[in-house]
Amino acid sequence: MKPLAALFLICLLSPHLALANEATQPKTKPISKEERQKHEERRKRQELIEKLSDEKGIEPGIVETVFSDDRLELYRASAPQPQPPPEPKPKTPQKNPFLSERFGLLTDESLERCRTFYIENKEIFDDAETEYGVPKETICGHLRIETNFGIATAKSPHPFGRHPAVNYLYSLYVLNPRLRRFAYGELRAFFQIADRNGWTEDDIFETLGSPTGAVGLPQFEPSSFNVAVDGNNDGKIDLFDPKDAVPSVASYLVSRGYDDNPERQARAIERYYGIPKKKQKHPTYVYYREAVQKYAEVEKEYLKAHPLPIEWELLIF
Repeated sequence: MKPLAALFLICLLSPHLALANEATQPKTKPISKEERQKHEERRKRQELIEKLSDEKGIEPGIVETVFSDDRLELYRASAPQPQPPPEPKPKTPQKNPFLSERFGLLTDESLERCRTFYIENKEIFDDAETEYGVPKETICGHLRIETNFGIATAKSPHPFGRHPAVNYLYSLYVLNPRLRRFAYGELRAFFQIADRNGWTEDDIFETLGSPTGAVGLPQFEPSSFNVAVDGNNDGKIDLFDPKDAVPSVASYLVSRGYDDNPERQARAIERYYGIPKKKQKHPTYVYYREAVQKYAEVEKEYLKAHPLPIEWELLIF
């Protein structure tokens, strides 16, 4: 066969040979979106284990134990349900949500909770005010807004949160790239706290928290434990215990600039809530500060009108 004719024949048959070869090859099943997501979650999980195990102040064994425990879960946000378009509302000035009727901050019942909590922990409050210069009414304002002094109510049946703080932070790290850096810093601090306090895996999973990992009566993020106080000198910090929680609130405020200057007091209270980097149209931290200060002001008058029981004062003094 002449070279030119052979070349023509090869060109003619090439498409058919390619199709025949393709038909004999096993077809690769495309990877689904769900499979890719699970693979990425496993990768981030392993990455997190390795990073935490290499951190100073964290026993690698506790990291391995926690991550092999069936109680460690990822909390995925449920898909939003379709909603009808909202009806246009007349523009009204933004109101402070902490001072709303529903929140009930300034009701007699709410004010009495501080009074009762103070009676039960008077020495702790008085020591905190002496050492840090933060009045009991201001400390009460924070504890009332954060967790209602740990009191479960119909409107707020889980004042400390519904799930373990470690699960929330683990979920943020794996599932939320925008908050991954924050979540890692808080997880690192959380495991360092666990190591310092000698927590077991049961202690870790029994430590309930908010969706951002805040724990205890004052709702401290784990990274804020560096200013928390061992108020009863038992060698550990337990922010679910008023003996540690009360002086820790005062210590936190002082660490953020709280002193005799009213402007610095206001700024410290705002920093307790957290001031975002970006400006907000209606900054919640300002509402928070206004609410703490208003509660402290009204509570002071309430305590004057409702002094401590005489028999209780005789017992103490």
